[in-house]
Amino acid sequence: MARLQAFYGDVFGWAFQSAMPDYVLVDMASRRTGGGLFQREGEAGAIVVYFRVSDLAATEARILAAGGTVEISGREVQGMGSFSQFKDPDGNVVALWQEAPEAAATRKAIEKAAKAAKKAEAKAAKKAARAADKAARRTDKAARKAEKKAAKAARKASKECACDAEDAPGEANADANTEAPLVLEDANPEGAPGAADEAADVPAGDKAARRPARKGRPSSAEPAAPAEPEAPAGAPAG
Repeated sequence: MARLQAFYGDVFGWAFQSAMPDYVLVDMASRRTGGGLFQREGEAGAIVVYFRVSDLAATEARILAAGGTVEISGREVQGMGSFSQFKDPDGNVVALWQEAPEAAATRKAIEKAAKAAKKAEAKAAKKAARAADKAARRTDKAARKAEKKAAKAARKASKECACDAEDAPGEANADANTEAPLVLEDANPEGAPGAADEAADVPAGDKAARRPARKGRPSSAEPAAPAEPEAPAGAPAG
């Protein structure tokens, strides 16, 4: 059996545990399907299929009634259960397996834990999917809100631009009609010879002649009549 244990261990990764002399079980951990290896005296080795049953004795009775023969009856595997082997009418060897109550309780506990783990995993996956969907909807809503806000800002900017374009011609005309301020240059900058110096050398009559005539008044620029000479004292009046 050592050769077969090495072979199936290499091929399928099976581990084995001893159940009784010349009989080892395949360690299937939490899996329900199992098997074993044992030494059959006087016969060539063969693969035997096991059927799980709830009552070995009742099943053996039906086998005998149907024409089969029971080869091994109710052999116990400590802490795990019992098995029987029989031959059908054509000589094929088949086996039966009845699980021990404590092994059944352990198996059920393992199955229950596996089922709970699977349920928790499905629940967590569902919760994560809902959270992801909610986040996606929130992101989409924020994107649509930002897009709407940007479109509103663009419309407002376009409207203001149109208003500025309508006001521009009037402002241009107003600028064109605005008179430029009159700038009078100093005709006699400080330190330059000018009218003030020239006026000091001009006689009073010439100054009057240079003044512009006022409206409605005779210009003082007209030459004054010459004064009559005074008569000498004692001369007869003319």
